[in-house]
Amino acid sequence: MLLASLLFALPLQDSLQTLDGQLVRGTIQSATAESVAIKVGSKEATVKASQILRISLGAAHLSAAENYLATFDYTNAAATFEAAAAEESLTGEFAGLRHAETLLAWAHLDAGQARSAAAAFASWLSAHEDSWFHLRGQMGHAQAVGLTGDVDTAATMLEATSTYAFDKNLPVNFGLLARLTRCEVFLTGNQGAVAEARLQRLVPDIEKEIKAPSASPAVRILLSSYLDRGRILLGDSIEQKDGLDSALRYWEELLRRPDLGADARAAATIGQARSVRDAGQARKAQLLLARVVATMPASQEIAARALFALAEVCEELENTPASGKTYYRRLVEDYPSTTWAIKAQEKLGS
Repeated sequence: MLLASLLFALPLQDSLQTLDGQLVRGTIQSATAESVAIKVGSKEATVKASQILRISLGAAHLSAAENYLATFDYTNAAATFEAAAAEESLTGEFAGLRHAETLLAWAHLDAGQARSAAAAFASWLSAHEDSWFHLRGQMGHAQAVGLTGDVDTAATMLEATSTYAFDKNLPVNFGLLARLTRCEVFLTGNQGAVAEARLQRLVPDIEKEIKAPSASPAVRILLSSYLDRGRILLGDSIEQKDGLDSALRYWEELLRRPDLGADARAAATIGQARSVRDAGQARKAQLLLARVVATMPASQEIAARALFALAEVCEELENTPASGKTYYRRLVEDYPSTTWAIKAQEKLGS
């Protein structure tokens, strides 16, 4: 899930979205941990950071670097962002962050890049202590450290990030995202029991914030995506800790919930399929996975997960009614930015 979120196309204009859902487009003059100044036409406005849900920078002249990144040319993407970071401007500041994030995306596919990513984030954070993007840099830094194998340090860093969000009076989504990222780091580091324990508390906290009377529709939409992510991570944590049977009970219970998002529903169905396959019912698993692939809308990461599982089942059924390699190729072509694509490529090469 982490990798795909690092790859995105820049909008044509700067914009910020406030907690009440208002979207303001213009040119952002400055963005600090206290406030953001934006120019709309001939008028300038200053918005407190505590009232901002998200910021998007247009930065059209970074498009070449973003294009390199979109095609997984990490070498040229990193070099282009690094060159742009020398500019004394908000765009230069953002380019430096994107340089570090490029190395982080690369590290998800090549673990040898993790230390370079961690060093790039550390350097950027030191130079931009007052940036509105500082918390984003903190989370990236912790993820990179986690990918080096130092999960405990990464978890401690993310705990400090949650404290930072609280101290700066940032909107609730920032603290929840830091906690969610921390659970992902534990899971990636094979600490499923720790991840499960924390997610058992975090998921209800996200549900509570979604239902809060003060939450705007914009906040609820964002937190609903966090809720899906948390529910999927909880199922994965249970599986890592207790095995497929325990995870199956969780996924089946989850599928009965009326408020289940598309990603969580697809992931739960994949979980069901993997469990019945493990019980010797490969054909039933194949049908469940085919339904996910054909009819269930899902993010790139979850769709790729379904394709990989379907390819494996098809191989087990002696490539009937379709070849497993057909789905591996489709995965590589349609979802190359996922970790599943790397695994599929290995299968195709074997």
